Amino acid sequence: MKFSKTHKIANVLSTTANGYGMECAELKGDRLYATNGRAMVVIPVDLDEGDVDGAVPRQALVEAVKAPAKASASVRANGSVIVDTKSGPLTMPRPDDLNFPNWDLIKSEASGDEITFKIGINAKLLLDLAKAMGSTDSVVTLTVHAKEGSGTTKPIAVDVRGSDASGFVMPVFMR
Repeated sequence: MKFSKTHKIANVLSTTANGYGMECAELKGDRLYATNGRAMVVIPVDLDEGDVDGAVPRQALVEAVKAPAKASASVRANGSVIVDTKSGPLTMPRPDDLNFPNWDLIKSEASGDEITFKIGINAKLLLDLAKAMGSTDSVVTLTVHAKEGSGTTKPIAVDVRGSDASGFVMPVFMR
């Protein structure tokens, strides 16, 4: 699969294994999904022959973006994951025992016809999400949906100018 090097999707993945798929992105059709439990990004990918759905380790995505002399990052995702690096091909196993979040449910919960209100957001997390979505100027648009008087437990939709990626920030309750 190939994706734009401006999509720094590894920024939104957990750096430690937790068994919930947050240390790996999930290739599902022509989309690559990533989350750390607080933010989620979905980017479009161009599939190569032989690519199959499943886990893509964080390190493979980091190495693919660092690969020299290519406009797009490239990862071969079949039985294992193979990334071309400066020192030659790097092969990694694809974990098959991870429990990925229900991406479709998260996306559907981030929309609706409820009222909007002010929220507080971790600026570094939002910047990491914008970079993961391919933003070149770090400008984002947030869409918040909630029922009057109830607060929100729904994901907050994030859009960046010039990107066809989808992003979501999970709500955080402040006291």
